[in-house]
Amino acid sequence: MGLPVDEIRRVFHHFNALRQHEYSYCCVRCGPSPPVLIADADCKVLFDVPGDHFKRPYRNHVKPEDTAVNMRDRWQTLEKRMVAAGLCDGAKVANPYTCPVTYSSFTPWLGEEVRVSDVVPKTEVLKGLFQKGQSPSSEIVFATDEEAAILKVLESNSPKRSDLVKACNGLGVPLSGSISDLMHRLKELLLYKELHPNMFVKLQKAGGGIFYLTCIHSVVYYHSPLWWPESARDHGDALLSFKHPPTVVISDIAGRVAKHVNDRTDLRFFQPNDGCLCDDSEENVQAAKEKWLKARLPWVTGAGVTPQATCADTFPCSDRYSTPHPVTGTDARFSLYPHLHQRNPKHPEELLRNLELAPDLAALVNSSMTEPLSRELCFSRHHFGHMEEDHYKFSLRLYFHLHNLTLNKRHTNALQQQTQTPRHISDDAEEGQATGMDSG
Repeated sequence: MGLPVDEIRRVFHHFNALRQHEYSYCCVRCGPSPPVLIADADCKVLFDVPGDHFKRPYRNHVKPEDTAVNMRDRWQTLEKRMVAAGLCDGAKVANPYTCPVTYSSFTPWLGEEVRVSDVVPKTEVLKGLFQKGQSPSSEIVFATDEEAAILKVLESNSPKRSDLVKACNGLGVPLSGSISDLMHRLKELLLYKELHPNMFVKLQKAGGGIFYLTCIHSVVYYHSPLWWPESARDHGDALLSFKHPPTVVISDIAGRVAKHVNDRTDLRFFQPNDGCLCDDSEENVQAAKEKWLKARLPWVTGAGVTPQATCADTFPCSDRYSTPHPVTGTDARFSLYPHLHQRNPKHPEELLRNLELAPDLAALVNSSMTEPLSRELCFSRHHFGHMEEDHYKFSLRLYFHLHNLTLNKRHTNALQQQTQTPRHISDDAEEGQATGMDSG
């Protein structure tokens, strides 16, 4: 006798919606204004959704409500829908909280004390606008070897542009744009079962995965399910949602993130030096190549992040980009790479975004801190992949909430054990404790 999996899943979501979890998404060590955030994404945490929902819109069809979302209202409606589903499913009564799927349906989440307001940007639809000549009108048939070649390109972490161009030519996909643009168009095209059924079966899971930001202790502060694969726009939406944007943002696309967010904020967000650790003079670039350039951040010490005195209250609320961070005491912001794969990148100034140029910060920020979370998500991909859209969104937020509770509880328990352990203090030892946050 098989278990009624769908019914058990509905009961689980019904129960957790009734519990009204706080979902604070806050680290007990970093507080509501984390000075450093690490960006990551898992493009394989997918779900089942009809392919026609991914049809690219025309720019003149994009509405204001498609580029911003009231986070509180949207999540409250989802919770009510989960509760009502337990009463309406199996009955002839329609769920009164059912909503149509829109481009802002994949609502992000960050804690109430962390976010700038209940209304936050969700502009992902703008990275998926329709371009003329983008969709073919008839079914496309491939030979088996051609299918294998296209799947190999789509599954590659770093596909060659020549392979992408060959695949795009075979599908009639426009060749303009970056490598990521070409990848997005290929994946979108193959979501349509009518165009190529065999390929659709192999790529039937839809969505761009999950994007999230964590502090240096691996506590999740922000997450957002994606329609299309991760881009700098998703980073921008996240950073502009924080009441106090972090001083340092670490990601694998740091240069693109800095450019995109500065474009959206009139060059006010990542400054000075466009988010680099120092100005892009020839001397600094050469010193970075030779690995003897070092940058010192006064708010980072060997003990961790040392809170600095700020005058944030003297700034008007409307000028939050110029307001010093309440922990680091600076209005400077940096967009950095955790490591550089290329010694001689295409743009030499990108060397100045290397986290390793700031040794104290690099020691504090263990870039592998997000790896345990990535491994956890890896084990849950199959579970998420069998969910409908509502259950997928609800489960992701609950998943990260429980992850955060576990980490925070582990730290508070360790502190309690330390306070209960007798310690000998020598006569020449200083009394008191440092106020900085440790990196452990």
